[in-house]
Amino acid sequence: MVPVNFLVVIRAGFFLSMMDRDFARDQKLRLIAESIPRNCTYASHDSQNELISMWFQLVQKEIIDRVSQASMYCVMADETRNKNNVEDMCVCIRFIDSKFEAHEMLIDIVALESLRAQSIANDLLRVLETTVGTSRLVAQSYDGASVMSGCKGGVQKLVSDAVGRHVIYIHCFAHRLHLVVLDVLKSSKHVQWVLDICEQLYNFFRRYTVAREHSAVGGQTLKRIMPQRWSGHYDSLCTVLVEYDHIMQTLNVVVSLRIPEALEAAGLVSQLKHNDFLPVAKVTKELLDLLMPLNKAFQSEQIDVGTGLLQLDAVQCNLTALKHELMSDLNVVIDDDVSADMNTPRTTGNASTSTCRTAFIGINVSTDTEPLGTASNVSTRPVRSKHQPKHLLEFVVEIGIRNQQFDKPNSPTSTVTAVASSDSDFQTQSDKEQEAEPLNLPELKLLLINAILTELDVRFGAEQRSVYLAAASLATAEFTPATLAPLVTAAKNAGCVIDEEMLSHEIPIATALLTRRSSNDRSLTLTTTSAAQMLHPPSHANLLTLYKFVRTLAIDTAKAERTFSTVKRLLTDNRRSMTHDRLRHLVVLAHEKQLLRDISIETFISHFRRSTRRLLV
Repeated sequence: MVPVNFLVVIRAGFFLSMMDRDFARDQKLRLIAESIPRNCTYASHDSQNELISMWFQLVQKEIIDRVSQASMYCVMADETRNKNNVEDMCVCIRFIDSKFEAHEMLIDIVALESLRAQSIANDLLRVLETTVGTSRLVAQSYDGASVMSGCKGGVQKLVSDAVGRHVIYIHCFAHRLHLVVLDVLKSSKHVQWVLDICEQLYNFFRRYTVAREHSAVGGQTLKRIMPQRWSGHYDSLCTVLVEYDHIMQTLNVVVSLRIPEALEAAGLVSQLKHNDFLPVAKVTKELLDLLMPLNKAFQSEQIDVGTGLLQLDAVQCNLTALKHELMSDLNVVIDDDVSADMNTPRTTGNASTSTCRTAFIGINVSTDTEPLGTASNVSTRPVRSKHQPKHLLEFVVEIGIRNQQFDKPNSPTSTVTAVASSDSDFQTQSDKEQEAEPLNLPELKLLLINAILTELDVRFGAEQRSVYLAAASLATAEFTPATLAPLVTAAKNAGCVIDEEMLSHEIPIATALLTRRSSNDRSLTLTTTSAAQMLHPPSHANLLTLYKFVRTLAIDTAKAERTFSTVKRLLTDNRRSMTHDRLRHLVVLAHEKQLLRDISIETFISHFRRSTRRLLV
């Protein structure tokens, strides 16, 4: 009988394979593995789960200790459904250290039993109460779903009611920007046509035969348009523009091969060769390039609501300047009065930003020259398409069109007669309209810019605007007790202790100090972090409390959303039987790997000794 060697046995599983690899590399560890009893290998799945759970407990304890040193924190949460059809909610904490540096950490993942607001709020509060507590909770950041953002029965309202004070709610800025871009892209049928072609190309080039030919000509993999993030639209568009020559070469090869995909490839070639494809794609990319830095800034861990609003205003000013330049080239004037009824007028930045709200509420053109475009570029209402009935294919069809754009002068209606003997002979009125009206790129660009500015004002100019403006003033050293009043009220409602009388005395001294230091050091960029670091805690205690409050407010839930990619990598088709406790422990350890590395092995062994009665290795 051949003796069983601990290292020779072929064992399935990632954990056991990693053990064998480490035993083969480390001679000392190999000797230990050969000398320990067979009933003390700690290689069973129960032992694995126990060891992973202990590491998770140590990492979570370190997070709790760090949060406990902060005077306030913000909770961020987002949810998604995993491959096991379980709704996972990732709970993250944002807090500020003594140097006013922001930290965002994943504290736990919860399996939701229900998607009702009350159930989600109960699960969220249970995580907070068992870890960091709710006494220092001042803000909450979620997406804009009604179950989370509802002001009467949403999670944010239920959390505020549970803690007994108003916990300010912030709709994720990146989600807002995503909605802005999607609405703008949908507003133009030309842009939507280009994006539809990009999506068709991605699906077509995923086929094995096409992908093989594309790789043979040196082409790169195309990007998929993701509905969750507009950056997917941007990446897909950029890839198509960069790979345009390789794409055309691949499609021509596929057409020449006479394979089943040849017919579809010929159709894509005709679309890509259209005179409007490349110009519209380049204009769309040019405008999205202006928004991409803002998107990256919103997802940064160190950005706060004040700095984020300043960057938003900078982008709006840039777009407004570009709009006025195009208006001058086109010799048109857009009336500003059409946006006078907006509920949230702009009060900061370039005053001309008030002219940015005309794309979706109508455009008044006041000029002696030709009017600024028609609905062919930016359409607020889809044009009703006219299709010939199949049972009338062999007949003469008279189509009455009641549209002043196609009618003759002084004629209420006009009749277009078409003799259609087949589907190819029939031409819809929308096709004729497209042929009759050539694309005007400057006009399209102008209308898209107006659409962007309008949506930015609508999405970012609603509730809590005064609080955001007050927070932005802290990064400019141009604040007064009056401008900070909304922020002070919000901070006090959230539980912060602020003496308004002392604050009024601290503000003049602080503004003078910040102004002097920023003028003396030209290389210094004044932000909420640098401004707070210049102030002395004893003499500016109340003002520093406001700085901490602003820095604690999370404007993005990117930290929570990044965990979904980790869940997807861990929960593969071969690991579908993984328990949820093991999954959430591994995800937290993967995201907080730096904390995991900082924990010494001696600390783990000490914790292991206190947690179990098993023999030590």
